[in-house]
Amino acid sequence: MTRIGKYVVVREIGRGGMGLVYEARDPTLDRPVAVKLVNDRGDPERFLREARAAAKVIHPNCVPIFDVGEHDGSPYLVM
Repeated sequence: MTRIGKYVVVREIGRGGMGLVYEARDPTLDRPVAVKLVNDRGDPERFLREARAAAKVIHPNCVPIFDVGEHDGSPYLVM
């Protein structure tokens, strides 16, 4: 069983210039989530600022951000 943080990876659902996106399961809340593992290992503070800004956006055309973290040195977003 592969994990990214506490999230249990089900399968890869996409990849692109920014990184990989996985279908995963949140074991605490027992719900499906998407985890985007980002390629850029740049400034972690900038990544966190951008994630916080994105998490404040509530719009039907935007995916909500539930969590952020780091896995093997790469940042990730949970949506």
